Amino acid sequence: MSPRDASDDSGLPGMPVSEQNAAARYVELAEAQSREAASQVDCRRDVAYGPHPAQRLDIYAPRERPAGRMPVLVMVHGGRWVRSGKQWMGAFAPAVTRFPALLVAPTLRIAPKFRMPVLPEDVAAALAWVHGHIAELGGDPERLYLGGHSSGGHLAALVTLCHDYTAAHGLPADMIKGCFPLCGTYDLDFAERSPGSEGAAIMDSVLERWEDAPRYSPLQYVRGNTTPFYLVYGSQDFPRVMDSGARLAAAMAEQPGRSVLEVYEGQGHFDVALQACRAESRWMQVVREWVQHPESANQTPD
Repeated sequence: MSPRDASDDSGLPGMPVSEQNAAARYVELAEAQSREAASQVDCRRDVAYGPHPAQRLDIYAPRERPAGRMPVLVMVHGGRWVRSGKQWMGAFAPAVTRFPALLVAPTLRIAPKFRMPVLPEDVAAALAWVHGHIAELGGDPERLYLGGHSSGGHLAALVTLCHDYTAAHGLPADMIKGCFPLCGTYDLDFAERSPGSEGAAIMDSVLERWEDAPRYSPLQYVRGNTTPFYLVYGSQDFPRVMDSGARLAAAMAEQPGRSVLEVYEGQGHFDVALQACRAESRWMQVVREWVQHPESANQTPD
Protein backbone atom coordinates (compact mmCIF):
# COMPACT_ATOMS: atom_id res chain seq x y z
CA MET A 1 0.00 0.00 0.00
CA SER A 2 1.23 3.47 -0.86
CA PRO A 3 1.46 6.25 1.72
CA ARG A 4 -1.84 8.05 2.12
CA ASP A 5 -1.96 11.41 0.44
CA ALA A 6 -2.99 14.38 2.52
CA SER A 7 -6.49 15.49 1.54
CA ASP A 8 -9.67 17.05 2.87
CA ASP A 9 -13.34 16.69 2.12
CA SER A 10 -13.61 19.83 -0.01
CA GLY A 11 -12.35 18.49 -3.34
CA LEU A 12 -12.61 15.55 -5.70
CA PRO A 13 -9.21 13.82 -5.47
CA GLY A 14 -7.74 12.45 -8.66
CA MET A 15 -10.40 13.95 -10.93
CA PRO A 16 -9.13 15.84 -13.99
CA VAL A 17 -9.95 19.55 -14.17
CA SER A 18 -12.41 19.06 -17.03
CA GLU A 19 -14.36 16.54 -14.97
CA GLN A 20 -14.20 18.77 -11.90
CA ASN A 21 -15.79 21.49 -14.02
CA ALA A 22 -18.49 19.09 -15.20
CA ALA A 23 -19.14 18.11 -11.59
CA ALA A 24 -19.43 21.75 -10.56
CA ARG A 25 -21.91 22.36 -13.38
CA TYR A 26 -23.92 19.33 -12.28
CA VAL A 27 -24.09 20.63 -8.71
CA GLU A 28 -25.27 24.02 -9.95
CA LEU A 29 -28.03 22.55 -12.11
CA ALA A 30 -29.11 19.87 -9.62
CA GLU A 31 -29.39 22.39 -6.81
CA ALA A 32 -31.43 24.73 -9.01
CA GLN A 33 -33.77 21.87 -9.96
CA SER A 34 -34.06 20.86 -6.31
CA ARG A 35 -34.99 24.39 -5.25
CA GLU A 36 -37.70 24.41 -7.89
CA ALA A 37 -38.87 20.98 -6.76
CA ALA A 38 -39.27 22.17 -3.17
CA SER A 39 -41.87 24.65 -4.37
CA GLN A 40 -43.94 21.90 -5.98
CA VAL A 41 -44.11 19.28 -3.23
CA ASP A 42 -44.23 18.99 0.55
CA CYS A 43 -40.72 18.81 1.95
CA ARG A 44 -39.54 18.00 5.45
CA ARG A 45 -35.84 18.80 5.74
CA ASP A 46 -32.99 17.71 8.00
CA VAL A 47 -34.76 14.95 9.87
CA ALA A 48 -32.24 13.21 12.14
CA TYR A 49 -31.74 9.49 11.52
CA GLY A 50 -28.68 9.31 13.81
CA PRO A 51 -26.83 11.35 16.43
CA HIS A 52 -24.14 12.85 14.18
CA PRO A 53 -24.97 16.24 12.58
CA ALA A 54 -24.33 14.73 9.14
CA GLN A 55 -26.93 12.00 9.66
CA ARG A 56 -29.91 13.88 8.29
CA LEU A 57 -32.46 13.25 5.58
CA ASP A 58 -35.03 15.15 3.55
CA ILE A 59 -38.49 13.71 2.85
CA TYR A 60 -40.50 14.77 -0.20
CA ALA A 61 -44.22 13.99 -0.42
CA PRO A 62 -47.07 14.87 -2.79
CA ARG A 63 -49.21 17.74 -1.62
CA GLU A 64 -52.33 15.73 -2.27
CA ARG A 65 -51.94 12.49 -0.33
CA PRO A 66 -53.53 9.28 -1.61
CA ALA A 67 -55.80 7.25 0.64
CA GLY A 68 -53.34 4.40 1.17
CA ARG A 69 -49.70 4.23 2.10
CA MET A 70 -47.21 5.11 -0.61
CA PRO A 71 -44.08 3.27 -1.73
CA VAL A 72 -40.80 4.92 -0.74
CA LEU A 73 -37.73 5.57 -2.87
CA VAL A 74 -34.54 6.36 -0.93
CA MET A 75 -31.99 8.10 -3.18
CA VAL A 76 -28.36 8.38 -2.04
CA HIS A 77 -26.38 11.34 -3.34
CA GLY A 78 -23.09 11.13 -5.20
CA GLY A 79 -19.99 13.28 -4.69
CA ARG A 80 -17.19 10.74 -5.06
CA TRP A 81 -17.69 9.68 -1.42
CA VAL A 82 -16.16 13.00 -0.26
CA ARG A 83 -18.98 15.51 -0.74
CA SER A 84 -22.38 15.85 0.93
CA GLY A 85 -25.27 16.49 -1.40
CA LYS A 86 -28.70 15.29 -0.33
CA GLN A 87 -30.06 18.53 -1.77
CA TRP A 88 -29.10 17.32 -5.28
CA MET A 89 -31.56 14.43 -5.01
CA GLY A 90 -34.48 16.81 -4.53
CA ALA A 91 -34.52 17.19 -8.31
CA PHE A 92 -36.14 13.73 -8.47
CA ALA A 93 -39.00 14.75 -6.16
CA PRO A 94 -41.62 16.18 -8.56
CA ALA A 95 -41.64 13.09 -10.79
CA VAL A 96 -41.39 10.56 -7.94
CA THR A 97 -44.13 12.14 -5.84
CA ARG A 98 -46.44 11.98 -8.86
CA PHE A 99 -46.26 8.15 -8.91
CA PRO A 100 -47.38 8.73 -6.09
CA ALA A 101 -44.47 7.83 -3.82
CA LEU A 102 -42.31 9.39 -1.15
CA LEU A 103 -38.74 10.38 -1.94
CA VAL A 104 -36.18 10.26 0.86
CA ALA A 105 -32.73 11.81 0.40
CA PRO A 106 -30.20 11.14 3.18
CA THR A 107 -26.83 12.73 3.63
CA LEU A 108 -23.91 10.77 5.05
CA ARG A 109 -20.73 11.15 7.01
CA ILE A 110 -18.17 11.45 4.25
CA ALA A 111 -14.58 10.56 3.41
CA PRO A 112 -11.77 11.09 4.06
CA LYS A 113 -12.72 11.97 7.64
CA PHE A 114 -15.04 8.96 7.71
CA ARG A 115 -13.94 6.02 5.59
CA MET A 116 -15.45 2.62 4.95
CA PRO A 117 -17.49 1.09 6.50
CA VAL A 118 -19.04 4.30 7.88
CA LEU A 119 -20.66 5.36 4.60
CA PRO A 120 -22.67 2.16 3.94
CA GLU A 121 -23.44 1.97 7.64
CA ASP A 122 -25.04 5.41 7.37
CA VAL A 123 -27.12 4.29 4.39
CA ALA A 124 -28.35 1.34 6.44
CA ALA A 125 -29.08 3.60 9.42
CA ALA A 126 -31.14 5.89 7.18
CA LEU A 127 -33.04 2.86 5.87
CA ALA A 128 -33.68 1.71 9.44
CA TRP A 129 -35.13 5.12 10.31
CA VAL A 130 -37.33 5.03 7.21
CA HIS A 131 -38.50 1.50 7.95
CA GLY A 132 -39.43 2.45 11.51
CA HIS A 133 -40.97 5.89 10.94
CA ILE A 134 -42.14 6.37 7.37
CA ALA A 135 -45.64 5.01 8.06
CA GLU A 136 -46.24 8.10 10.21
CA LEU A 137 -45.73 10.20 7.05
CA GLY A 138 -47.87 8.13 4.72
CA GLY A 139 -45.18 5.76 3.48
CA ASP A 140 -45.30 1.98 3.31
CA PRO A 141 -42.36 0.35 5.14
CA GLU A 142 -43.03 -2.85 3.21
CA ARG A 143 -42.40 -1.13 -0.12
CA LEU A 144 -38.95 0.40 0.16
CA TYR A 145 -36.71 0.95 -2.87
CA LEU A 146 -33.11 2.14 -2.91
CA GLY A 147 -31.18 4.07 -5.55
CA GLY A 148 -28.40 6.57 -5.92
CA HIS A 149 -26.12 8.35 -8.35
CA SER A 150 -22.36 7.86 -8.76
CA SER A 151 -20.86 7.04 -5.35
CA GLY A 152 -24.46 6.90 -4.14
CA GLY A 153 -25.10 4.20 -6.73
CA HIS A 154 -22.14 2.24 -5.38
CA LEU A 155 -23.48 2.53 -1.81
CA ALA A 156 -27.03 1.61 -2.83
CA ALA A 157 -25.79 -1.53 -4.58
CA LEU A 158 -23.46 -2.46 -1.70
CA VAL A 159 -26.13 -2.15 0.98
CA THR A 160 -28.65 -4.03 -1.15
CA LEU A 161 -26.31 -6.92 -1.95
CA CYS A 162 -24.43 -7.20 1.36
CA HIS A 163 -27.13 -7.82 3.97
CA ASP A 164 -24.74 -7.33 6.90
CA TYR A 165 -25.43 -3.59 6.96
CA THR A 166 -29.21 -3.83 7.26
CA ALA A 167 -29.02 -6.93 9.47
CA ALA A 168 -27.09 -4.85 12.02
CA HIS A 169 -30.34 -2.89 12.49
CA GLY A 170 -32.51 -6.00 12.68
CA LEU A 171 -34.01 -5.32 9.25
CA PRO A 172 -35.28 -8.16 7.03
CA ALA A 173 -33.00 -9.32 4.22
CA ASP A 174 -35.74 -8.73 1.64
CA MET A 175 -36.62 -5.22 2.85
CA ILE A 176 -35.31 -3.51 -0.31
CA LYS A 177 -37.77 -4.36 -3.06
CA GLY A 178 -35.71 -2.95 -5.91
CA CYS A 179 -32.39 -1.21 -6.48
CA PHE A 180 -31.82 1.59 -9.00
CA PRO A 181 -28.12 2.56 -9.17
CA LEU A 182 -27.19 5.31 -11.62
CA CYS A 183 -23.57 5.37 -12.83
CA GLY A 184 -22.08 3.55 -9.86
CA THR A 185 -18.57 2.14 -9.46
CA TYR A 186 -19.01 -1.44 -8.27
CA ASP A 187 -15.39 -2.50 -7.83
CA LEU A 188 -13.12 -0.43 -5.57
CA ASP A 189 -10.16 -2.74 -6.18
CA PHE A 190 -8.71 -0.63 -8.98
CA ALA A 191 -6.13 -2.21 -11.28
CA GLU A 192 -4.55 1.19 -11.98
CA ARG A 193 -3.33 2.50 -8.62
CA SER A 194 -0.04 4.20 -9.47
CA PRO A 195 0.71 7.44 -7.56
CA GLY A 196 -1.47 10.25 -8.84
CA SER A 197 -3.91 7.92 -10.60
CA GLU A 198 -7.65 8.12 -10.11
CA GLY A 199 -7.72 4.66 -8.57
CA ALA A 200 -5.09 5.51 -5.97
CA ALA A 201 -6.83 8.78 -5.14
CA ILE A 202 -10.20 7.11 -4.58
CA MET A 203 -8.75 4.22 -2.59
CA ASP A 204 -6.76 6.63 -0.41
CA SER A 205 -9.88 8.70 0.21
CA VAL A 206 -12.36 5.99 1.15
CA LEU A 207 -10.36 3.02 2.48
CA GLU A 208 -8.36 2.61 5.65
CA ARG A 209 -6.33 -0.08 3.87
CA TRP A 210 -6.17 -0.79 0.16
CA GLU A 211 -6.43 -4.51 0.81
CA ASP A 212 -9.98 -3.92 2.12
CA ALA A 213 -11.20 -2.85 -1.34
CA PRO A 214 -12.98 -6.14 -2.19
CA ARG A 215 -14.91 -5.96 1.07
CA TYR A 216 -16.59 -2.74 -0.10
CA SER A 217 -17.10 -3.74 -3.73
CA PRO A 218 -20.69 -4.75 -4.63
CA LEU A 219 -19.32 -7.20 -7.20
CA GLN A 220 -18.23 -9.43 -4.32
CA TYR A 221 -21.79 -9.94 -3.02
CA VAL A 222 -23.76 -10.85 -6.13
CA ARG A 223 -24.13 -14.59 -5.51
CA GLY A 224 -27.73 -15.57 -4.75
CA ASN A 225 -29.17 -12.08 -5.18
CA THR A 226 -32.98 -11.97 -5.47
CA THR A 227 -33.53 -8.19 -5.43
CA PRO A 228 -34.48 -6.70 -8.82
CA PHE A 229 -31.80 -4.32 -10.17
CA TYR A 230 -32.10 -1.67 -12.87
CA LEU A 231 -28.52 -0.68 -13.73
CA VAL A 232 -27.82 2.41 -15.81
CA TYR A 233 -24.80 4.34 -17.06
CA GLY A 234 -24.03 6.57 -20.03
CA SER A 235 -22.17 5.62 -23.20
CA GLN A 236 -19.80 8.53 -22.45
CA ASP A 237 -19.47 7.76 -18.73
CA PHE A 238 -16.23 7.34 -16.81
CA PRO A 239 -14.34 4.18 -17.86
CA ARG A 240 -14.42 2.76 -14.32
CA VAL A 241 -18.21 3.17 -14.27
CA MET A 242 -18.77 1.51 -17.64
CA ASP A 243 -16.34 -1.33 -16.92
CA SER A 244 -17.61 -2.23 -13.45
CA GLY A 245 -21.23 -1.68 -14.50
CA ALA A 246 -20.90 -4.15 -17.35
CA ARG A 247 -19.20 -6.67 -15.06
CA LEU A 248 -21.88 -6.30 -12.38
CA ALA A 249 -24.63 -6.76 -14.97
CA ALA A 250 -22.97 -9.91 -16.31
CA ALA A 251 -22.64 -11.35 -12.81
CA MET A 252 -26.20 -10.41 -11.88
CA ALA A 253 -27.55 -12.13 -14.99
CA GLU A 254 -26.50 -15.46 -13.44
CA GLN A 255 -28.47 -14.86 -10.23
CA PRO A 256 -32.10 -15.61 -9.29
CA GLY A 257 -33.17 -11.96 -9.12
CA ARG A 258 -34.04 -10.00 -12.22
CA SER A 259 -31.44 -7.47 -13.41
CA VAL A 260 -31.59 -5.11 -16.36
CA LEU A 261 -28.70 -3.04 -17.74
CA GLU A 262 -29.33 -0.07 -20.00
CA VAL A 263 -26.65 2.19 -21.45
CA TYR A 264 -27.98 5.65 -22.24
CA GLU A 265 -26.51 6.60 -25.58
CA GLY A 266 -24.67 9.91 -25.83
CA GLN A 267 -24.90 10.69 -22.11
CA GLY A 268 -22.02 11.32 -19.74
CA HIS A 269 -21.79 10.70 -16.02
CA PHE A 270 -23.65 13.83 -14.94
CA ASP A 271 -26.00 13.96 -17.93
CA VAL A 272 -27.55 10.69 -16.79
CA ALA A 273 -28.59 12.11 -13.42
CA LEU A 274 -29.83 15.41 -14.83
CA GLN A 275 -31.94 13.59 -17.43
CA ALA A 276 -33.17 10.79 -15.14
CA CYS A 277 -34.95 13.15 -12.75
CA ARG A 278 -37.36 14.27 -15.49
CA ALA A 279 -40.82 12.73 -15.49
CA GLU A 280 -40.56 11.77 -19.18
CA SER A 281 -37.13 10.15 -18.89
CA ARG A 282 -36.54 6.48 -19.61
CA TRP A 283 -35.20 5.97 -16.11
CA MET A 284 -38.21 7.50 -14.41
CA GLN A 285 -40.61 5.50 -16.58
CA VAL A 286 -38.94 2.21 -15.60
CA VAL A 287 -38.70 3.11 -11.92
CA ARG A 288 -42.36 4.16 -11.84
CA GLU A 289 -43.41 0.89 -13.47
CA TRP A 290 -41.36 -1.25 -11.08
CA VAL A 291 -42.55 0.67 -8.02
CA GLN A 292 -46.22 0.74 -8.99
CA HIS A 293 -46.29 -2.81 -10.35
CA PRO A 294 -43.64 -4.90 -8.56
CA GLU A 295 -44.34 -7.90 -10.77
CA SER A 296 -43.01 -5.91 -13.73
CA ALA A 297 -39.53 -5.95 -12.16
CA ASN A 298 -39.36 -9.54 -13.36
CA GLN A 299 -40.07 -8.56 -16.94
CA THR A 300 -37.73 -7.00 -19.50
CA PRO A 301 -38.41 -3.26 -19.95
CA ASP A 302 -39.79 -2.38 -23.37
